[in-house]
Amino acid sequence: MASKNKYTSAELNAIRVELNKIKDSGFTKLEVVHELRKEIQELLDRGLTYQDISERLAEAKVFDISKHTLKSYLLSADKGDISSTSDGNT
Repeated sequence: MASKNKYTSAELNAIRVELNKIKDSGFTKLEVVHELRKEIQELLDRGLTYQDISERLAEAKVFDISKHTLKSYLLSADKGDISSTSDGNT
């Protein structure tokens, strides 16, 4: 592909679309919990347990995570730690 110095609005938008595809290539379970920590914490504050939340998500077939992993990831989110040695498959 030849290098250009100027790009049209349409080309800029095409580049933006491609970058968003790269950026949205998927999230790990850890990243999902970190992104949704406010919502999860609100449910815990309302009296639901980690078990309740993990079971409801599994029943809805949207997110399969154990209560232990959910709690661990939520605690690491509170500490600001997004790096984890877990593979996110629990």
